[in-house]
Amino acid sequence: MYWELTFSILAFIISCFSLFISIIHFRRKRKDDLFKLRFEFYKKISNAWTSTYNKNNSEFDIVDLTPVAEEAEFLFGKDIQKHILSLENKRAKHDLFPDDNFSEPFRKYLKLR
Repeated sequence: MYWELTFSILAFIISCFSLFISIIHFRRKRKDDLFKLRFEFYKKISNAWTSTYNKNNSEFDIVDLTPVAEEAEFLFGKDIQKHILSLENKRAKHDLFPDDNFSEPFRKYLKLR
């Protein structure tokens, strides 16, 4: 009788520990997946932004920015959506990498913690 109770308690503790580890793994995986989606979006929009440095390429207009801003709202939030919409009729200052004014709002979302 004593061993059955001990075994039941031990089985319960092990199952609780397994559940705890599973939850931690799920959260970490979800966070990693979100980071990957955000970083892919950032690469896509920063490449498009740096291409505006070339005078042969047109500046962003609101028609180009609206679908990108909608996607940004889902991935990041309203602050990045507003930032992307603020790029209307502007050009990049460098052709190799995005300038700090462009990248700064993304930094808080793209930090590995």
